[in-house]
Amino acid sequence: PTDTVQAEYVWIDADLKTRSKCRTVTTKQAESPESMPAWTYDGSSTGQAPGEDSEVIIVPRASFLDPFRPDGKNIMVLCDTYDAEGNAIPTNHRAPAAVVFKK
Repeated sequence: PTDTVQAEYVWIDADLKTRSKCRTVTTKQAESPESMPAWTYDGSSTGQAPGEDSEVIIVPRASFLDPFRPDGKNIMVLCDTYDAEGNAIPTNHRAPAAVVFKK
């Protein structure tokens, strides 16, 4: 469909390596990070959560045209990571920095 794009969600894992996964979103959702849906993954596989409570939420914070998919419409989405209670994961250094920058 012409009204969708591929959005590659990118985040940092417990070893400070980048991870990603891709989803299809509407072009309307892709207009800004605020309009893009949050998503989840199993944080036990990335060392960011224990096996019994392993859901990690990735929240879009910035998006850019994807240089690896040069069709001109797909995007890379940089994300923050949070636990199920909404607390920033320890490797999420942008979240506390954002609080300081808002002051």
